[in-house]
Amino acid sequence: MQWFYNLKVSVKLLLGFALVALIAAFIGYEGVTSLKTADESDTTLFERNTKPLAKVGEIVDAFQRQRVNVLELIHAVNESEHKTNLEKIMARRSEIDKYVPELKSMITAKEVLDKIQVFHDLDNQFD
Repeated sequence: MQWFYNLKVSVKLLLGFALVALIAAFIGYEGVTSLKTADESDTTLFERNTKPLAKVGEIVDAFQRQRVNVLELIHAVNESEHKTNLEKIMARRSEIDKYVPELKSMITAKEVLDKIQVFHDLDNQFD
């Protein structure tokens, strides 16, 4: 350790700055690799969780509109209203039947797929 004490102050300062620069470079490298990992995780999160939420929203919208159309069908007073509301119900039915397979294709978790299947079965019973 005596050799270090014998060095000039300027050399000691340069060695200290070099050591700090090496530490900063290591921290920077770790930060960049962590950002890449976070980006990959974020992409996976978006693909698996956020995109299917849009389909769930479309299914919920179609289902709620179908419920309203059923109510209007019940309260229809003439044949033309009855026919119009029945056509609207069938349109909503086809929307739901279109969106459910799309939702199933986006989801990989088995317990979620089971719940979607239960919903689809109950929705078919509702028809």
